[in-house]
Amino acid sequence: MSTFALAMTIGGMVLFELRSMNSSGESIKALYAAESGIEWELYQTNYGAIEEPAMDNGTSFRTTSGPGYIRSVGTSIKVNRSLEATF
Repeated sequence: MSTFALAMTIGGMVLFELRSMNSSGESIKALYAAESGIEWELYQTNYGAIEEPAMDNGTSFRTTSGPGYIRSVGTSIKVNRSLEATF
């Protein structure tokens, strides 16, 4: 009985680590998507309206801006990361 409990515990730990590794990759992609959103808003502010860039890796971003700030939220699968730039 204790061998079974030990095997289940180790299996649970391995599963947790695998999920964490996958979330780390999605987190990085979401962060880069948020950065792309800020760059897109800055470009529009300086050079005029342009089409939103196409994200080929399954990520997306949404931005909000106001006087002196830009906020961007990047999404990859179910992971969201946000950045804010002030100027």
